[in-house]
Amino acid sequence: MFRSTSPNGEFEKIISVSSDTTSYTDGDLSIATKYYYKVQAYDTAGNDGEISNAVSAVTPGTLTENRVWTKENSPYIIQGDIRLRANYTLTIEPGVEIKFTQYDKIPDTQGATMTALIIQGSLNAVGTEESPIIFTSAESSPRIGCWDGIYFIGTTSTSNLMKYCSIVFAEKGVKSENSIPVIENCTFSSCNEGMEIYLSTTLNIKYNIIQDCHIGIVSSGSNIMNNLFSHNEIGAVILGADSFQYNTLDDLIGVQVQSGSPTIKNNIIARVASTAGGIYGIEQTNTSAAPVLSYNNIYNYTVNFQNVTTGTETAMIFTDPMFEGGFPYSYELQTGSPALTADENGGQLGYYHTESD
Repeated sequence: MFRSTSPNGEFEKIISVSSDTTSYTDGDLSIATKYYYKVQAYDTAGNDGEISNAVSAVTPGTLTENRVWTKENSPYIIQGDIRLRANYTLTIEPGVEIKFTQYDKIPDTQGATMTALIIQGSLNAVGTEESPIIFTSAESSPRIGCWDGIYFIGTTSTSNLMKYCSIVFAEKGVKSENSIPVIENCTFSSCNEGMEIYLSTTLNIKYNIIQDCHIGIVSSGSNIMNNLFSHNEIGAVILGADSFQYNTLDDLIGVQVQSGSPTIKNNIIARVASTAGGIYGIEQTNTSAAPVLSYNNIYNYTVNFQNVTTGTETAMIFTDPMFEGGFPYSYELQTGSPALTADENGGQLGYYHTESD
C-alpha cells in the first residue's frame, strides 16, 4: 500500500500485507488532512502488478495546528466532525469544495449525529466571485438539513472571515455563539436555517444572499445590512437589539420579532415571488418586544403589521417597489421606483444600497 498527501505527488510505500489480509487501518495521521492511497498486488514469485487508481479520505478529529485546504486537493469529503481549537487557523483556498456526509463517524458527546465544521480558533475561507468556496452535502440525493453546518463557538478572533462562500443543504449554514466572524458576499441556499447568530454582539452580516430556507436568519444583537432574503418561509427572526437595515426581503413572512428592541429601517419587504402574496410583512410574536420601525417599503402582504406595537411605524410606504424582474429575477429597482428616494436621507432602500451611496 502506498500513501501521499497530494494526488500528483510522490506515493510512499507504507506497508506490505499477505494475500489473506482483507483490511488495514492506517495510523499516525494528521487531523483535517486529505490522504491518497494506492495498492499494488504481487504474485508468489514476488512480481509486482499494476498500481491501482488512488482513493482518498480526510481525517476527522480535533485540529491543534494550522492547516490549509488547497484547490489541488479539492474536493474534501468530511465524514466526521472537524473541530479547530483556539489559536489555530484553517485556511481554505478559492475554488475549494467541501462536502459533508450526513452521519458523523465520530459522534458528538452531546448527541449530535450529523457532520459539522466547528471553529474555536480562526477560519479564513475567502473565495472570489469567480471561484467561490462551496460547503455542501456529500449525499447522492441532498436535501435541506442533511449535514450539520459551520459552527463558531466562543471565538472572538478578528481573523474569522467567510467571503464569497456558498453554503448549501445544511441544518444551520452558520451558527455563531459568542463569536464575531465576518460573513460577507456569501450565498446560503436550501438550509433549515441560513444563519443562527446568538450572543454575537457587534457581528456584521453584509451583502449576503439567503434563499430557499425555512428561516433565513435567526439573530440576537447583530448588524444585518445589505442582504437579500428570497423564497424563505421566514426571512428574519430577531431576538435582540439588532440593527436590521437596507435589506430586501421576498419571503412568506418578512421579519418576525420575537423579543428585544430591534431597529428595522430602510428595508424593502415585498412578496413578489408568489402572486398570492405573503402573510405578514412584519410580525411581533411577544408583547414585551419593542421594535422601532421606520422608512420601510412593505408590499403585497395580507397583513403588513401583525401584532406590532402601535405607534412604532414611521415614514412607511406600501406600494410596488418595481424590481427589474426577469429571469433570473433581479431585485434591482427600475427607474421611477418609489423605493429609490424613500430612505431616511431621501436615498435608496433595500439590498442594492451601500453605505457609500
